[in-house]
Amino acid sequence: MDAQTEGERRPMNRDPGQQVLVDNQPQDPQRRMPDTSYPRSTEGILRMCAVPVALTGIVLAVFGNTAGIFFIFVGIAFLIYIGLVFIVEVFVPGIYIHRLVDAIICMIFCTLWLVAAIIVTVYAVQWEIAALQGAAFIGYILMLMSCASAFFAHRTWNRTKKGSRPVIV
Repeated sequence: MDAQTEGERRPMNRDPGQQVLVDNQPQDPQRRMPDTSYPRSTEGILRMCAVPVALTGIVLAVFGNTAGIFFIFVGIAFLIYIGLVFIVEVFVPGIYIHRLVDAIICMIFCTLWLVAAIIVTVYAVQWEIAALQGAAFIGYILMLMSCASAFFAHRTWNRTKKGSRPVIV
């Protein structure tokens, strides 16, 4: 038999269940590309817009001494949750966050943002720190964004009555 050169490909008779080798690497025939429908959805767009807003709020709360600790905690937890949702929704094929659970978690974050914004508002008025006033304003905006995200997640669940396979039950 001839030695097969690197650029030459010969057709092979193989079983349908046999694994395909390309450049001596096994290729999964069921391999899927990242799902780009979530970043284009209303929930995905809201969450992408919430990331820079939350980062700005965290930076402003850092300048408020110890008054912004809870705000920073909520902001970091929110960013971690958004990151996990994007990783699961976009890069893990076949697994999605259940929309009803997502709506409940967003409502929890809505409440946390309200409490954090109220705490920061009280300290901002008491100590007259401009950075805390900005963080309080951003906290209220993030509260509204979380409520809107919860509304759209619940609406999606209500229309489809599905969440594919829930990751969090």
